[in-house]
Amino acid sequence: MENVSTGLKWAIGILVTLLIVAAGVSVYMASSGYFKRAQSGLVNTTGNLNEFTAYDDQIVTGSEVVETAKRYEKKDEFTVLIYTNKTQTGFYAGNISSTSSKCYRPNDKNEAEKGLGGACNTKKTIGDMKDETKVDSYVNPTASFRSKVYADVNGVVRVIEFVQNGATPVTTTEDDG
Repeated sequence: MENVSTGLKWAIGILVTLLIVAAGVSVYMASSGYFKRAQSGLVNTTGNLNEFTAYDDQIVTGSEVVETAKRYEKKDEFTVLIYTNKTQTGFYAGNISSTSSKCYRPNDKNEAEKGLGGACNTKKTIGDMKDETKVDSYVNPTASFRSKVYADVNGVVRVIEFVQNGATPVTTTEDDG
């Protein structure tokens, strides 16, 4: 009799343990979908900002400037503005033509806006930036640049601006009509 009662206790213990494990697995399966959706929503919301935090108000080298321009030159609705000591009006790298009003530039409210003027009037290629003989577009790999990120009124980052130490950017603006 004692063996039967001990066996029953063991069987009930195993059954309760299996029920607890099954309940835990079902709760995990039900909640994992919610966690994945919440995580992807958070990534979509903050991903745009996190991608550019390495450029916001930082000191970078000229080689990093060229690599950044290369990384984002094909990105739509995005502009990389570069001001060297030789080009006070600057130039840009981007997926737009030099006559396009899709060039983004900082405005007086520190926001990115579409338009021409200043650096948006002159497009340079990555090859131009690496070519030492092209004084008006050469980016010295060892030069020091201050970077700044600008977002549009919707909070979407549209501009990374690099200003070489010692350069004073001239930011003339025009209406793109």
